[in-house]
Amino acid sequence: MSGKYPGGVSGDQSVDSFIADILNKTITSGMTDEQKVKAIYDYLIYNFEHDDNAAPILFGTGYDSAYTFDDTVALAMPIIATGKGTCDAFANIFRLLAIRLGFECNYVSGQYINSDGTKAGHGWNQIMINNEWY
Repeated sequence: MSGKYPGGVSGDQSVDSFIADILNKTITSGMTDEQKVKAIYDYLIYNFEHDDNAAPILFGTGYDSAYTFDDTVALAMPIIATGKGTCDAFANIFRLLAIRLGFECNYVSGQYINSDGTKAGHGWNQIMINNEWY
């Protein structure tokens, strides 16, 4: 499990409440690990909007400029604040949810090649389920 978020707690009350609320809506007793991962993934893609123009919110939503965010929390904030986010926001919200559930989950960034041959940045997750990385 990630050392940055022991027990999946970010240290930011609004983030932790947001994560807890999603888990309360999606996770039920008796679910397999695969069902839990699919449930949080499905909740994210069906309840929030992908927006390539949603930039990380480092000091928005009432925090003053002295507030220090960890990268994962900062990248997740657009979805928490507006319901919209880039692939980075989705991947980092997913990471916080997965860690809270006890999974080892990493944020990965890289590039993909568009149909016209240009490259673009992308963020996604790597998660361990039943001792296998996906």
